[in-house]
Amino acid sequence: MATRENLWTCVADEKPDNDVPLIERWLAEQQQWQRTFLTYLDSMVKNDEFLVHLGNAMRGSLLAGKAYPTPQGSGAAAPETPAEDKLDQILFAVRQLEGQVQDLRMTLDELRAAQPRPRPKKAAPKPKAPQ
Repeated sequence: MATRENLWTCVADEKPDNDVPLIERWLAEQQQWQRTFLTYLDSMVKNDEFLVHLGNAMRGSLLAGKAYPTPQGSGAAAPETPAEDKLDQILFAVRQLEGQVQDLRMTLDELRAAQPRPRPKKAAPKPKAPQ
């Protein structure tokens, strides 16, 4: 008769009489996934279309706030005009400047917070006017 524990171990293990510790099986599985991933990357690096898309992404179209273009049909117009490319460059530069200004503000706030505040001096009592 099968007990609950026996059923659980049979379901959990792929091979019922496996003497390999769980950590070693996990490590072997991770290594296999790494090999699969590296094989996939190697094949993608040889694909020109992949490299073009990777270059476009690295160019900064995503950082400029513009959605990454999807592949269009063969009858579609050119995806970007020189004016749009210039606009992307301007938007990218503006975003860089915004980040630098924000960093400067944060630095100034930190310096102000670290600076000791001067204590207000008590005003000297006014001499009484002669009557």
